[in-house]
Amino acid sequence: MTRQRDLTSSAWFHVVQKGADAQDIFGLPSHRTVYEELLAEAFGRFDIEVHAYAWMSNHTHTLGHAPLGGLPEAMHLLGGRYASMYNGWTNRSGPLFTARYFSGPVTSDAQLVQTARYIHRNPLTIVGSSGLVEYPWSSLGALCGKRSRPEWLA
Repeated sequence: MTRQRDLTSSAWFHVVQKGADAQDIFGLPSHRTVYEELLAEAFGRFDIEVHAYAWMSNHTHTLGHAPLGGLPEAMHLLGGRYASMYNGWTNRSGPLFTARYFSGPVTSDAQLVQTARYIHRNPLTIVGSSGLVEYPWSSLGALCGKRSRPEWLA
């Protein structure tokens, strides 16, 4: 039996992509940079706005707004291209990500704020509360004006 995604109750989504068997999906800082570039391209192609993100070593969190749909297509493009590149860099084969990404609809303003907060606090165990704004693989620093905002971040 296939699971159905709820793509109709909201145009806002908390998207999580995890490494298969909890494996790391980023080996080097440059891997995260390439992931960001591919995300910007895939989400841009399908007119999906990114409002918050955090890239951890073995999973990613993205808060996206997809008023025209296209989330499954964008995630397929992003996941397929990145996995192919990562497998080439690391001389490995097989799936990089779990079979499905999580995409939970965000259906209220309160849930939107809670989801953004959750995403930005995800690196807490790595950097501590005083380091959250400096964590380079999260949108928090850009949203707080501590570093430049990527062009693709809404």
